[in-house]
Amino acid sequence: GYIAHDSLHADVLTRDATGKEMYRLGANATAAGETYTFRLKPNLILNYKLWTVDPANEIFYAAQGFYVNKFNLSYLQSGIGIQSEKTEAASPINIDINRFQISDITALLNQDTLLASGVLNAHAKLSDFNKTLPAFEGNVTIDSIRYRQTAVGNVSVKASKIAEDKVSAEATLGGNGNDVNVKGTYFLNQPEQQFEALLGIKQLNMASIEGFLLGKISEAKGSINGDLTLSGKFSD
Repeated sequence: GYIAHDSLHADVLTRDATGKEMYRLGANATAAGETYTFRLKPNLILNYKLWTVDPANEIFYAAQGFYVNKFNLSYLQSGIGIQSEKTEAASPINIDINRFQISDITALLNQDTLLASGVLNAHAKLSDFNKTLPAFEGNVTIDSIRYRQTAVGNVSVKASKIAEDKVSAEATLGGNGNDVNVKGTYFLNQPEQQFEALLGIKQLNMASIEGFLLGKISEAKGSINGDLTLSGKFSD
């Protein structure tokens, strides 16, 4: 990369053992007073896949906050779209992710053994950036999750804003012998108690969590069940 006339131009390239391009990411950053603009360059490569980048993509940042404009990426049936509702700082942001293979990111962390895989879909909105916690509303699913080659299952998250400073959320883990549910509420402006939730474990397949135990347990059998009440701060 290089710097010229209040602009930064950066490129990152990763090749595999054969010399083939595995990852390529380029970006430009410009400054105008106290405002900064970031743009992705074309020719984005993720895990050997050449993605199409909207040439008008922009992320603006200033002391008052940030907004995102036309941040659209696509590859075959996969796509990522991020767009602020208004071109002004702290405007709500809509996020749409379709059929994104998370292995296209995690393969960068370990080229020898795949760390994690799964198919991500998300349709969500982030807002209330002026509060202690932003509001999250929408649906997120990750299907066919594998972690360190261990099958985990499918995760689903749903959330909706039910009051000015309150979001209700539910998350489930199913498949591969799992039946786990979390229902709760998180508070946007309560620094001392940011969430309360009930964790219901009808069945958690021990074999599905082997990958998270870093080899300390192998060939696990059986399951875990029970209920837990949770509350506190996310930073704890």
